[in-house]
Amino acid sequence: LQTSRVDAVRELYELQPAALRSSLAEAIFSDGSGLPTPLIVEGLKHKSASVRRAALHILVERDALGAEAIGALLE
Repeated sequence: LQTSRVDAVRELYELQPAALRSSLAEAIFSDGSGLPTPLIVEGLKHKSASVRRAALHILVERDALGAEAIGALLE
């Protein structure tokens, strides 16, 4: 299941849909424990605000909002 979740996140990043329901983003990112932090950081550059919000939430929970993540938010 975790592999498919990682694949789903990668596909979401590749497709870059600008509009994505918050509920779908929350479902994809709901269990962030199996997602590597660098993959989550990539979500901060996504076109969809719901994806950026979900990624930010996980990074804050992990106390992983370092310089790289903050830089991604500012891009």
